[in-house]
Amino acid sequence: MSSFVSRALGALKRLRWGRIAMAVALVLVVAVVAYGACTLLGASSQTALEESQRVLPVRMGVLTKEVSVDGGIVFPDKETLTFASRGFVDEILVSEGEEVKEGQPLARLDAESIAALRQAAAQAELDLSTAQDDLTVAENPALLFAESRRAVADAKAALQDARRELDTLLDPPARALVLARSAVADARDALRVARRELDVLLAPSAYALAQARGAVVDAEAALEDARDRPTSERESAGAQVDAARKDLDVARRRLQEAGDTSGHLEHRKAIADAERAYADAVRKWTGAELTADELAISPGALFEGWQFDPAAVYGQGYDPLPGGTPLDDPATRWNELTVYAWTSLYPGADAIRVTCDDSEPPPVGVRSDELLCVQGDLDEAWERLDEARGHLDGLLVQHATGLAEAEAGVIRTERSLAEAETALASLHGGPRAELLRGQFALAEANLAQADAELARLMTPDPVELDRRRGRVALAEANLAQAEVDLAKLTTPGADEVEPKRRQVAVAEADLSAAEAELARLTARQGLEVTLRETAVIAAQANLDGAVSRLDNSTLKAPWDGYVSKIVVEENEEINAVDPILEVIDYGVVEVDGRVDEFEVLSLERGAVAAVTLDSLPDQTLEGVVTEISSDTTREQGSATFSAAVKVVLPEGLRLQEGLRATARVSLGEEHGLLVPNPAIRGDYDNPVVLVVNGDEVEERAVVLGSSDGFWTVVKKGLSENERIVFEVSLQDARGFRGSVTVGDQEYEEAETIVVEEP
Repeated sequence: MSSFVSRALGALKRLRWGRIAMAVALVLVVAVVAYGACTLLGASSQTALEESQRVLPVRMGVLTKEVSVDGGIVFPDKETLTFASRGFVDEILVSEGEEVKEGQPLARLDAESIAALRQAAAQAELDLSTAQDDLTVAENPALLFAESRRAVADAKAALQDARRELDTLLDPPARALVLARSAVADARDALRVARRELDVLLAPSAYALAQARGAVVDAEAALEDARDRPTSERESAGAQVDAARKDLDVARRRLQEAGDTSGHLEHRKAIADAERAYADAVRKWTGAELTADELAISPGALFEGWQFDPAAVYGQGYDPLPGGTPLDDPATRWNELTVYAWTSLYPGADAIRVTCDDSEPPPVGVRSDELLCVQGDLDEAWERLDEARGHLDGLLVQHATGLAEAEAGVIRTERSLAEAETALASLHGGPRAELLRGQFALAEANLAQADAELARLMTPDPVELDRRRGRVALAEANLAQAEVDLAKLTTPGADEVEPKRRQVAVAEADLSAAEAELARLTARQGLEVTLRETAVIAAQANLDGAVSRLDNSTLKAPWDGYVSKIVVEENEEINAVDPILEVIDYGVVEVDGRVDEFEVLSLERGAVAAVTLDSLPDQTLEGVVTEISSDTTREQGSATFSAAVKVVLPEGLRLQEGLRATARVSLGEEHGLLVPNPAIRGDYDNPVVLVVNGDEVEERAVVLGSSDGFWTVVKKGLSENERIVFEVSLQDARGFRGSVTVGDQEYEEAETIVVEEP
């Protein structure tokens, strides 16, 4: 118990004055409210409790866990601006506390200093340009290096050519050998073909002669067929014309038969009878005369449009004459007098049914076949009408289909007759006759050509014979040359090899000399380039510094904020590093506070916080924990750590640095049995509570959960509604009676617990 109390006292010491006041107020409320609770315990309990002890029933509640960061408002983003150059302050364009926008001019150097900075920047830019030109010259000694590299390239090319020629001579490439052997084979094939063509010309084969004689026979047969074809085609065309005329007569008779509609009259009469029957059925039960358009509407759709419900009209409880006077209402499509006659005047009104289904038995004394069915009469008449119309529609469809097919047949046969007559006419002097005459002339020409080819085979032409003999001689010469070229590739002579080897040696020596000269030039040029590159880097840095100093000759606001301080005055001489003014970003606000060592381990960066300010008691701002420092401060044996909470400012709100603020970081909630801390005894590792058990008070070990400094969650050892004992001071215990609220009022578990007095 002593260690637990010492921890509670240590936590109390670390509270800020506001939290201490809240703790004291809570203790006073509990003491005052508990002052009158003594009447709830009987005499038996009074003997078990001491004067300073009170009884409290255990209830379920919600314990809200949070960490408070108490501190003040600070602006972490602030920047002290300098000119970074010597000179005099010409103008201060703002005043302390003035709001500024990002990029807004704040102060300027004097004109003389700015002119000197511009001159320095221009000189630095000129120096950089000169250094870059020197580097370009060092990197590109154009003429000298170009000649040296060209000499190396020429020497490499000459060496490659010499080696390739020597390698080709000593070991000819496979492709060259393949080409040479292929040339020999092609020359032999050409010689063979030339000799065969000469032999054919001198002595044609029996097969060629047979082909020529067969061609003559085929040409004679084709000529004979061309003579007979006009007569046979005219006979065939005349037969086709006669057949087409007969087909046309048959198609016209079928068309006349398909147009006969005498069989439709009987079906139209059946439809008229069915329409009268349907109109009579509707008039019978509604008294309404149907129009021609209404005869095409079913009873259900018809009555829906009339707002006529047979089940309601002919059902029980319907009064067709609510006024008491038998009159027809002109606002309705049906006749109320007809309905009145059926339901009130007809002797057999009890036998009237809407559907006559099996759900409603007939009245006493009335057989089922004697029932009058309203819906049945109407549906039966409509079904007969619909069936008659369907028969006629089917017949009309069949008639239209047959008529269309007959008309199509007439058109087809007329077209066939016209085509046959046209074909017959063309055979008597039209295009077809010209075609047949052309075929006859072609057959005569083919026969003449076949006779000429047979004569050529039997007696060769002397000119053709000389030409083919010349082709044979040329093929023999080509074959001899190809064989000579192949022999040179496979066996080169020594007189060809030695000159090629000497060329390779000379080319190698030339390449070595050219590479040595290029290496000497490159080594010297590398040192020169390194020196010039260093000069360019230095010139670029000098230019960047000069431009930066020139830009800083007019100080500009780095962000939206306000000027917190101005260190210098106009016309004052300043050094390069002297501070000029300070600008604060008022859009970034933090709570700079302290957290004790018992709570800092529960705090995490990125946790959401609710921020309140003493100067804005009715407003809560959002915040995020951004920093938890390891820097500690010890006061009276207790350590605290600094923490920063970034505040999200709503639109239009401006804060001042130094305002008191508290950031509450919620760590979650825990549901469970809650007991006041004064009821916990024992030590930190073995806590116990006093439980009222009948007339006795017993000590019971418990397992504790989280605590907010006033209430603690009991995980094990107690049950809801059990009564526990806690200590109060003797001064507060006199007349103690009252109640205390457990948990958070926002939850259903929160309730008022009565504290009993002994």
